[in-house]
Amino acid sequence: MVMEHFMGMIAAVTPGFRLDKAVPRLSPTLKEVSDLAKINIEYYKMQSKQSLQAEFATMNYEPNMIDTTWKLDLLSKVCWPLTCNRPSWSAIMHKVMDDEPLNSPLKSVILRLGGFHLEMSFVGGIGHLMEGSGITELLETVYAPNAVTHMTSGKAIARAVRAHFLIDTALTSIILSHIYGIPLPDEIENETGTNDINPANYINTDSTDINADDLSDELHEADAMLDELLKEDISVEKACDDVLIDQIKSRIDNFRESHKSYRTSQLWFQYMDMIDILRRFIKAERTGNWELHLQTVKDMLPYLAASGHNLS
Repeated sequence: MVMEHFMGMIAAVTPGFRLDKAVPRLSPTLKEVSDLAKINIEYYKMQSKQSLQAEFATMNYEPNMIDTTWKLDLLSKVCWPLTCNRPSWSAIMHKVMDDEPLNSPLKSVILRLGGFHLEMSFVGGIGHLMEGSGITELLETVYAPNAVTHMTSGKAIARAVRAHFLIDTALTSIILSHIYGIPLPDEIENETGTNDINPANYINTDSTDINADDLSDELHEADAMLDELLKEDISVEKACDDVLIDQIKSRIDNFRESHKSYRTSQLWFQYMDMIDILRRFIKAERTGNWELHLQTVKDMLPYLAASGHNLS
């Protein structure tokens, strides 16, 4: 027998066979049906409060678990718009698994399906919280309107995750363009008539008080680091220990701090924080990091409560 799982239903398919004997059709009355079997209805009686006491054991996990590979997430968002045909974040996460020793237990871990519905609920919560922000119209420039409806509700999960990651990367690119004075691709296209341009080579030194050579070096070093990581010239640990990503993150944090008084900026900063939580959750599921999973679920709870996507 083959069983297939769909959203909200299970379909069972059995091999067909032929019967020579016809099954007679019966038309029993309600009394005949009730005489065959009965279900006794028993009303629930509230027990005393003394018998309802429960003890919960303390969970042994490190609070405020630090994601040791967060620099790879930021590196992928920073470098992805700089070069065409850049691998996605999911492909970069495979480097974390590949870099593990051969005897590592992570080598035998493929996927843990327990977080699938939690991921769907959180993505649906993101769609609910961002309703009316223009994200629906933004997604409809790429996806069909009916597909966007399913994506924002957390149903079309694969499309939704990819779309949210693309938006998060685009927002990061906009922030970096303001930090480093780099024209966005559409601005460059309007001026030159082509969009086949590396934004790292276009730095407006008049709009920043930082040396342009330093800015160019940061972007080129980050891009080169990602290439070395993908070619396995450097290890994941070495990439995560590099201070270059700390410098870029510090600039982004300073930019966010300077724009915290703007409501629209705060809305999209909150959206980027939710996508970072989603990214960490997927990472915890794929790498089997239980402590990171617990910490990420803890970070999800306020957004799930605010959106009404409460899990029982």
